[in-house]
Amino acid sequence: MTRAEISLALAPAVTRADRVRRSPVARIYSATLVTQVLGLALTTIVARLLAPDEFALLTELVIYSSVIPSLFSCGISDALVTTRGFDHEDVVNIYSSGVIPVAVLALVAGAVTWIVATILPDGDRITVTILSLSVVVSFLSSWIMSLEQRLECFGDYNRQLIWTNVIPLALMLPLVLRPEWCSVAFFLAARFVGNTTVLAQRFYFRRNFLHPVRRADRGMIRSITVRGLRFHTTALLNVFSGRLDQVMATAFLSSSGLATYGAVLPMSVAMKSLGNAVSTVGLVRVSSVDAQEAKASSFSRQLRLSIVASFVMALPICLLMPVLFPLLLGPRYVDVGKTVILVIVGGTLFSLVDIEIRLLRGLLIVWPGVAARVATIGSVLLLAPTVMRDHGAVGAGAVSVATAVVTLVVLAVGIRFAVVRNLTASAQELD
Repeated sequence: MTRAEISLALAPAVTRADRVRRSPVARIYSATLVTQVLGLALTTIVARLLAPDEFALLTELVIYSSVIPSLFSCGISDALVTTRGFDHEDVVNIYSSGVIPVAVLALVAGAVTWIVATILPDGDRITVTILSLSVVVSFLSSWIMSLEQRLECFGDYNRQLIWTNVIPLALMLPLVLRPEWCSVAFFLAARFVGNTTVLAQRFYFRRNFLHPVRRADRGMIRSITVRGLRFHTTALLNVFSGRLDQVMATAFLSSSGLATYGAVLPMSVAMKSLGNAVSTVGLVRVSSVDAQEAKASSFSRQLRLSIVASFVMALPICLLMPVLFPLLLGPRYVDVGKTVILVIVGGTLFSLVDIEIRLLRGLLIVWPGVAARVATIGSVLLLAPTVMRDHGAVGAGAVSVATAVVTLVVLAVGIRFAVVRNLTASAQELD
């Protein structure tokens, strides 16, 4: 036997369980789960400390601050992940070249957030300023995290996810003993400190990426920009369709209804974030496959994994949260048990929509996602005003479930035709 054969024979067998533990999917999924649990604990503490009308204002501010930055993202994150053909050194140059343009976009997003938030009747200047600064920092953090995805530094990515919520939670816990200190501004300030700490830490550890003399190749920048703008058109639809029901809730729900909806909304965000954790690695894997038929096979495999993971995660949460939330939040938040079930189901279904659309980007297929998002917007506009007015927070959850079902049906039909056509076109090109 050769030395290589002897080493192979003596090497310990790698079991399926070992592969699962080492898998980036498992690690990102676990880190995202920890992050969402921390975020849920943070929201629950704040909901108990604030009066319902104050928490309703916080819900409104958080909804708008999550929508506005997406208008200026320009599809940068997914464009970095899916554009192939450049190595580690190219990524370093992209990082260095992109600092100033991304910082400008972040400042624009913060300024627009400040303008929109000042229109709200209950938003004071200090609260609005802290919110706007948080948007700027969050925008920059998301860009850095997209670079971590591109470099496949999933350990750093996971730590960023967790610390973003660990720091605000640590700052808020003392207020359990002094609840009179709690305010909307204090909560937003805690989030700002958390995001700023993570951003400063990543800039420090990636400081060797900053080279003011060297610049990325113009063709590479052009390729990323074109693809990013192409993704951005669908990303805008994703934002409007995924957040439209939340924005309409701020208009059609009463203060108490909006407080209840805001208290359970993190569960919907958690479902979508856990789905995004799976699709992050799935997008990298689908994009990195060269042969088109292999891409389609990878797409199907990642999609099956995403569907199983989403429902395995959602089922125990659906059984636990309707009992737990009313006990945690108390009688001030009406219909919270019914609302949380609907929000969890709607969030899970929409996470599948997001996963499918993002994986389709790995095949460079866009139109099924566009059709699905248009269907979402149409169904929300049709259902939300009447259902939310008549049924409050429960109605907001019902709108989420109904529109998610419509979207999944439209997307399933689109995928069936789009993937088959894509494979046929590739086969004809080879012939």
